[in-house]
Amino acid sequence: MATSEKSFRDRQARATSLKNACSSFHVAFAPVDASLSVANFTTFLATVTEKNDEVAALVTSCTTASQSRQALHAELRGLLTQALGYLESNKAWKAQSAAARKIVEKFRGTRPPAAKSATPAAGETPEVIKKRNQGNQAYVELASHLEQFIGVCAAVPGYAPPATTITVSALTTMLDAFKALNSTLSTAEQQLSVAQKSRYDLYYEGDDCLQRKFQGIKKSVKGQYGMKSPEYATVKIIKW
Repeated sequence: MATSEKSFRDRQARATSLKNACSSFHVAFAPVDASLSVANFTTFLATVTEKNDEVAALVTSCTTASQSRQALHAELRGLLTQALGYLESNKAWKAQSAAARKIVEKFRGTRPPAAKSATPAAGETPEVIKKRNQGNQAYVELASHLEQFIGVCAAVPGYAPPATTITVSALTTMLDAFKALNSTLSTAEQQLSVAQKSRYDLYYEGDDCLQRKFQGIKKSVKGQYGMKSPEYATVKIIKW
């Protein structure tokens, strides 16, 4: 069973084609099951469209936040190296520099595992979900390392680098942004997972799901117009 974003949109388009075909019959389509009527199926398809749009919007939110977090992470790697260099340039800060270096090494050594895709996808295996969760946890650890590094810098008497990008204030602003992205992405991924499950159920679960309605309409056309009718010939070729 295909569960990619494209497959959901494809089935929505095929269901719309089926609805359009039924609405074009010379003799009005009148299924015994009223929920399969053109009017009711049109209303149902509107719900399907809304759900696909909701998922698409959440995918965009997740992707944007993920890309922003990755970019900020890369920028911070360079800034922490620069700040460490500034600390190590003053012999009087030897003890603080040693502590800062250990933190920077932890920051550099924490490498979030790359997920299979930028955002959660319907039907992901437990292994893929585990890897994504490990990646998110790694970013939480990175924020903690950054916060510790800032604490070291803030405690250094006379820490006033000429580069404004590595001041305590600037690094704190970036820490806040990093934490905000972690929180935003965590919330968005949870919302996306819920929306994807809801959409899956709308398509495949229960007697009133899209797949059952799709199949029911074709059977109803065959029953009303006959297996050899042009009406059935029209809908028969529309595949799920």
